[in-house]
Amino acid sequence: IVWHCQGNLLYQLQQWAGAVERYTRSQKVFEQAGNQLGLGQILSDLGNVYQDLGQWKKAAQYYEQALPLKRQSAQPHDLAATINNLATNQSSLGMPKAALNTLTEALDIYQKVDHQEGVGQVLINQGNALVKLGNLADAKLAFENAVQALGENAARWDLPSALNGLGNVLRRRGELGEAMNAYRRSLEVAQELKDVTRQEQAVGNMGLVSQLKGELAAAKTIYSQALMLS
Repeated sequence: IVWHCQGNLLYQLQQWAGAVERYTRSQKVFEQAGNQLGLGQILSDLGNVYQDLGQWKKAAQYYEQALPLKRQSAQPHDLAATINNLATNQSSLGMPKAALNTLTEALDIYQKVDHQEGVGQVLINQGNALVKLGNLADAKLAFENAVQALGENAARWDLPSALNGLGNVLRRRGELGEAMNAYRRSLEVAQELKDVTRQEQAVGNMGLVSQLKGELAAAKTIYSQALMLS
């Protein structure tokens, strides 16, 4: 347990090598003790590390190992989170159809336990996968549903991403006015959350919409604001 806790701390500090080392030690302890629940969590945590490092294939391998163990005894929202993470990596590996199939199970679990934050996260991933498949109509619906789910969640941490995804789809569909509204809402929520990265993302996208609308002076001003955030 101590190794696991230390691994979690190092993960939060983004000290990846140290986190992997502590998780690996904890994995061996859980294996020796026959603790299937603990082992499933450790494998999922290792997947999280490699996902954050952008090593999608390795992350997916850990999630796939964790799932059979988590299905035995994990809490529903923990199981759904691992399934959702596996889908994220499948999509990043160029398998959006497989990701959509995986996400169906995660969404069903989250809906059954009324976990709106999880529902919103899954819907964002669905929208991203649908965009990769060129299905903008269904992607728009997925992002709209994500916005609704996350707007009802007090934390709202993922709401800027849902609004940004919606804006991207609307922009690609040529609905520039609605896209700008989505990006503005994304910026507002990101400012409330003091999330500079997503503030910069929203402002940059607002500048792109202004540019596409031929409003070059406005685009120049908006891009200057984005540079001030970076």
